[in-house]
Amino acid sequence: MTKTWTVSGFTGLLVLVPVTVCATITYVNSNEDPSRCNDRNNNNRSSNMATHIGDPCEEDIQCEFTFTPQSECREGTCQCAHDSHFTDGRCYESVGLSKRCRSNRNCYIKNTFCEYGFCTCGLRHHANPDNTGCLPSAKLNEDCNSDDECVVENSRCIHNRCDCKVDYVLAESGKRCLKAAFWIGEECEQQSQCQMSLKHSQCDANGTCDCVVGSHRRGRRCYVDVGEYISPKRDD
Repeated sequence: MTKTWTVSGFTGLLVLVPVTVCATITYVNSNEDPSRCNDRNNNNRSSNMATHIGDPCEEDIQCEFTFTPQSECREGTCQCAHDSHFTDGRCYESVGLSKRCRSNRNCYIKNTFCEYGFCTCGLRHHANPDNTGCLPSAKLNEDCNSDDECVVENSRCIHNRCDCKVDYVLAESGKRCLKAAFWIGEECEQQSQCQMSLKHSQCDANGTCDCVVGSHRRGRRCYVDVGEYISPKRDD
C-alpha cells in the first residue's frame, strides 16, 4: 500500500512494508487456529522430532508427533507407553484376548486379530485356559504337544496325537469321543461303547447296552447261558 505525505513543503511517496511481529499468545479456546508465529515455532520444533523408537528426546511431543499419543519420552528416549506396543512403525494400545479393539494392530498376542471389535484367536487356533495366548487347534488323530490343544470334547494328547480319553471310544465317524458303558442298560450309539467293558453285550435297537443272544442278564452284567446238567440214567 502507498501513501502520499508532505514534509516542510516537500511532497513524496511513503511506502509501507508489512512486518510480522512475533509474540507469545495464549489462547483460551484450544481449537482456535494458531498464529503464523506459532506455526514457525512448531516448524523449528519439528526438526527435533524423533524418527525412530529409541531416539533421544526431552518432551513427549517429540515422540507423539511420529509414533502417536501411545508413545512417550521416557528416561530420555522415545518409547511406547507401558500399556502399548510397537508395530508397523508406530505405537498402539495393547489389547488382550476377548477385549475391545479398533484394529488388528491393537491385538498384540501372537495369532490374534480384531474380529467384530474384539481380539480373537486366528484360524485353527483357540484361547488357552487362562486366556493369555492362542494354541493350535488339533482334532482327533492330529499332532499335538499338550491336552489343551485337542479341541474335540473328551479328547487328550496321547503320544503327541489327539485321542479319546480313557473310558471313551472313538466314534465311527472319527470326529467324536463317546462314553463307554460299564453297566447293562446304559445308553449307547455304537457297539464299541458296550463291548469295551461289558462281555457278551451289544448296543440294541433301542440305543441301550443289552446282552447278546446266548447270554442272560444278572444284575448289571451278562453271563453266558449254561444248560441244566442232567446226569446219565443208570441201569439197575
